[in-house]
Amino acid sequence: MTAEAQWIASASASALYWAKCRFAHPEPQLSSSPEVAAAADALASQLALENLDAQVFFAHALPLCVRLEPPRHLVDVVLTKLHGSARTTGSEVLAREIAALYRAFLRHAPGLVEELELRTGPIREQWEARGPGLIATLRRLTEPDVAPERAEIVLVRPVTGGGGEAFPPYNSVLVEAVLANNSAELPEVVRLGWLWGQLHFDLPKYAEPLGHARIVAAVGQFALVPAVLAAAQEVELARLDLPSISLALDTWEFDAAAIDSSAELLLDWWTTYHESHTPWAVALAGLDRLLAEA
Repeated sequence: MTAEAQWIASASASALYWAKCRFAHPEPQLSSSPEVAAAADALASQLALENLDAQVFFAHALPLCVRLEPPRHLVDVVLTKLHGSARTTGSEVLAREIAALYRAFLRHAPGLVEELELRTGPIREQWEARGPGLIATLRRLTEPDVAPERAEIVLVRPVTGGGGEAFPPYNSVLVEAVLANNSAELPEVVRLGWLWGQLHFDLPKYAEPLGHARIVAAVGQFALVPAVLAAAQEVELARLDLPSISLALDTWEFDAAAIDSSAELLLDWWTTYHESHTPWAVALAGLDRLLAEA
């Protein structure tokens, strides 16, 4: 099995990702121009007027925008996926707000396409050198189906200095195209492996026992922290220990309130799993219970 990536540097995704980050973290204000901020706020306001959950909207729009142009086509497809049939109400206004966001973002960063192409180099070189080995080891330590053979990697302009998100329905991950690792102890290529490992959590054998939302949004992400660190340790990219787990929980955007109590729990859970050879789906259910009791 392989870990073959299709790399896409996207100005459209960069704009939408910035808007998503602003929506999720309005304070402190994200660095950009007032025009970009106003366009992002206008999009957020329109989503609210349409009674659309912004996070759910972006979960479809971000992986789809790299292929769907113009914005009207993107909006129609996203609304169809959200509502099960084409919905025209509000689609024209939403499309106009997204188009305005794109224009404002490109005016703020006129050389964005060229910048992203340059930024793609470091993370791509690291992945091609170490990523397949990392994923192969992750599969060996868990089970073969835990990660797909191929995935799409969407690179966007950095907003938080290192971030990303997995979109299992689209077999796609998004990562900020940082030029250097924020931490020598936790390279960005390990984050990318953690995101890649989330892409099969929508398989029925993983999603059905706990529910799709629970496995994708919570349990699966926690489980993959010690799993990918164990794989990274074997390929000499990182270490599996309490400080590394805590750093990952902090750096990879988990709920801050859960960090201190979860690091030791995750290490103990992984040790038990690794020694018992429990099926991965059963181990995930066990972790779900542990997290609920913590």
